[in-house]
Amino acid sequence: MERRVKRFLKTLIGYHERQRPFSSSIVVVTHKTTGRIMINHILKECNKGMSHYREIPMDNASVTKVVFDDGCFNVVETNIK
Repeated sequence: MERRVKRFLKTLIGYHERQRPFSSSIVVVTHKTTGRIMINHILKECNKGMSHYREIPMDNASVTKVVFDDGCFNVVETNIK
């Protein structure tokens, strides 16, 4: 699953870069487990190996805001309702 998430994020970055300057936001909808794997990957890759994804609350039907900036994803806000 993690390989698929990594491949998806790489594809997403390429798509997003080709859409600039017309599009700045993309919405991704996942199941909870896939979302956790994605957040874990983001934390490992962009926060120098820190992986505290279990500490990030992720309720059913919650929203996690992730920003891609300066070549890196960052978890900005979680459990937005």
